[in-house]
Amino acid sequence: MDKRQYLARLRDSLAGLPSPDIEDIIRDYEEHFRSGAESGKSESDIALSLGMPEEIARQYRGEAPVGVTVVDGPVDRTKMWIAGAILIALNVTVLATPVMSLFWMWVASWIVAWVAAILGVVIIIAGLVTLPVPILNFFASPFLVFFGAGALLLGIGGTMLLSALTALAVKAIKWWVNFNIGLARRAGGAHA
Repeated sequence: MDKRQYLARLRDSLAGLPSPDIEDIIRDYEEHFRSGAESGKSESDIALSLGMPEEIARQYRGEAPVGVTVVDGPVDRTKMWIAGAILIALNVTVLATPVMSLFWMWVASWIVAWVAAILGVVIIIAGLVTLPVPILNFFASPFLVFFGAGALLLGIGGTMLLSALTALAVKAIKWWVNFNIGLARRAGGAHA
């Protein structure tokens, strides 16, 4: 974005403030562009270093930036820490056993999926190696190849399923942690 575009977006974002204030702010940012150009920076580099015009306008309006928690009153950090400690104790005592059980089942499932895929490849190779042996060719080779292909597909399918479940589990854990942090913050008087 060049200087003209940047200043136009900044002016639009500042709409509603008193006109003299807007002109002072625009002059300040024109000076940023002038001094940046003197030091050899391009207009787009200067615009990038200054930040988004909409965020700058929010600061001048006294609004909180996007994603920042606004605290209406005093925050009681002691209550927040006590609530956090209680939540941690409840999570550990109530959820530790089921979560650890699920974790070890998840690890075992990954091991089974990988072992099935690796063994599938090994069995397929064994079936193909036995082709030159006439007696094994008739009985074992087709069975080994099909059995190995089935094990390989089971391993690949299991890996794909576990990948999707792992992504969901990570989202669930993030949500649970943020939920607990929000509870502790509200206990201390901060409003998320």
